[in-house]
Amino acid sequence: MKNINMYKLVLRALFLIGGAALNGFAIGLCNQSGWGADAITVFYGGLSSTFNITVGAASTCTAIGMLILAGIIDWRQLGLGTLITPFFTQFGIDFAMGLIPHQQGWITFVMFACGLLLMAIGIAAMIDANLGKFSYDALILGLVDKMKKPFHMIRWTCDILLLVSGMILGGSVTIGTFVAIFALGKLIPFFTNQFNLRFKMQNKEQYS
Repeated sequence: MKNINMYKLVLRALFLIGGAALNGFAIGLCNQSGWGADAITVFYGGLSSTFNITVGAASTCTAIGMLILAGIIDWRQLGLGTLITPFFTQFGIDFAMGLIPHQQGWITFVMFACGLLLMAIGIAAMIDANLGKFSYDALILGLVDKMKKPFHMIRWTCDILLLVSGMILGGSVTIGTFVAIFALGKLIPFFTNQFNLRFKMQNKEQYS
């Protein structure tokens, strides 16, 4: 029994770390495609431009701020994973943006689509690990629980607020940003429900 529990804990930790790094890589991939990425990435870009820091560092600063807000709204969404995932996400972003050059032509759309798909899978993996949500997901899930609204509605509302804030700070917005906002609101709960290796989650009905 003890070995089984340890195996599950290690598996959940791998889901968490792998999901965070994958999410960061996907953000970098979308950025390098030229199509943009989701709303929070626009906010990262705005912070990066305003304060002259890397996009990865901007993601970590944003995560810390959202961690505080999430703790105020619903501290039960937080955990060890909330503290460590920003650093793996930052690594994924900076790694992808350093590895993959900007592209042109039809390949950019393929990069963008793959980026969105990988982002949704990465976020779903972090949620399924249930070791503490990524700060943005913790904030959203806390609001879902408090307001009793569907996940995608809360996600879209938060995304719009981040989008406007990012634009004010000088972040770049493209048609891909709006596609990402709509797509991720649906893809994340889809992958969360479709994982073959699924962990028991609290309040699972909130994804309906």
